[in-house]
Amino acid sequence: MTPRIRKIAVIGGGPSGLTMLKALRGEQAFDTIKCFERGSQTGGLWNYSEEASRATIPSTDPHRAPLGWESAMYKYLDGNIVRETQTWNEFPLDDKEAPLFMDRSQILNYVKEYGRSVEPMITFNTEVTKLGSRKEGGWDLEYKNLETGYRGKEEFDAVAVTTGNYNLPYVPDYPGLTEFDKEHPDVIIHSKTYRKPEDYSCKKLLIVGGSVSAYDLANQIGDFAAEMHQSIRSGEPSDILRHKKTVFHSELSRFNHENCGVTFKDGSRIVNLDAIIFATGYLKSYPFLDETINKSENPIITDGRRLRNIYKHIFYRPDPSLVFLATPRFIAPFQVAEAQAAYVAKIWSNRRNLPAKNEQKMWELARVKSHGNGTGFDSLPYPENVDYTKFLEDEVNQAIQAPNSTKPKHIDDRVYAIRRNTAPLKIASNKYFHKHGVKPRRIQQLIDDGLFEWE
Repeated sequence: MTPRIRKIAVIGGGPSGLTMLKALRGEQAFDTIKCFERGSQTGGLWNYSEEASRATIPSTDPHRAPLGWESAMYKYLDGNIVRETQTWNEFPLDDKEAPLFMDRSQILNYVKEYGRSVEPMITFNTEVTKLGSRKEGGWDLEYKNLETGYRGKEEFDAVAVTTGNYNLPYVPDYPGLTEFDKEHPDVIIHSKTYRKPEDYSCKKLLIVGGSVSAYDLANQIGDFAAEMHQSIRSGEPSDILRHKKTVFHSELSRFNHENCGVTFKDGSRIVNLDAIIFATGYLKSYPFLDETINKSENPIITDGRRLRNIYKHIFYRPDPSLVFLATPRFIAPFQVAEAQAAYVAKIWSNRRNLPAKNEQKMWELARVKSHGNGTGFDSLPYPENVDYTKFLEDEVNQAIQAPNSTKPKHIDDRVYAIRRNTAPLKIASNKYFHKHGVKPRRIQQLIDDGLFEWE
């Protein structure tokens, strides 16, 4: 049983922060629940901005704050998760005409509607600048109002960090990269800065990375660029995701500023590049965590490749009154965050207990052994992503229930089927749009059109 928790801070007013607020409120077990959001409205990642700050090149230090807090959204972004798994269980989407894969504006509107009831709990335009543990228990939180400049400090019994994964770009270092960027300062960006494909009309482009987002950029830009190249570190190019114009290359070896080009590990080269986009992901980064955490014997952030000393991707093992939501990769973030938030609310209200600390430590050691000590640790590919959500659902259902407790979505065979078929459904949806000029609203439309079969 955890010590009585009365006052809670939530850092971040995006989708995960909103669901955390609702889950805590629903337990009716806490005196104060206060959210700090650096923006002027809810929505977090889904708030689009026309401009974005350029990432530092290279960018490998997870303890450095981003140059800007703009969203990673780009102009023509569609969600990559089927609508049915892109929604909260306790807030069904009313729009029956919404497509299978909603665009960013539709998702933002849905998030804002979801969050209206908890907006009075949010302090906007306020950035958390420091979070440290107190010797007597609890947390010291320092913040700054970005409009007035006022700085304040408060004590909390528990803190939920819900700031997401897409803040600090990861741009790996390569021989010659720094010199190249100095000589050609307008050539290299990270995908967080990318906004629209028209900017690459008639250009010779290299995309670095083999993630789904890298392929998405290639498919957006391919019809505009003069030449499209993509460097992938390992594995074979994806036949179902690739753009027809893309020429694939092996891993990068070095940058050559003399000819505005690059050399690959197989010895091949490209010269006279107009643009390079690093679609290489993000560092785990919480620059407000102070030395009482990150310079303790149980740090959370070291190299930025994964969270450390965390149980079940949520609880800080030395003190579970500090939690992190929606940090794993390859998840359905709204539904996972809803289930995580419900689980946290049960633990903090003493309606469910965590296992002993040695068992939590054994979980982390076992995961390092099975998934590695880098980004694989926080990666949940199918079916692990659905199994994890099912685990959370079971934990919540076994807890003592309050009248308004958050109830995660029930994980059944259909959820497994949709998540297993997400990539084929996305490709079929794109083909349907190119064929008919409208986005499909139901999976059956894709089946009837001969574009999709269940695997």
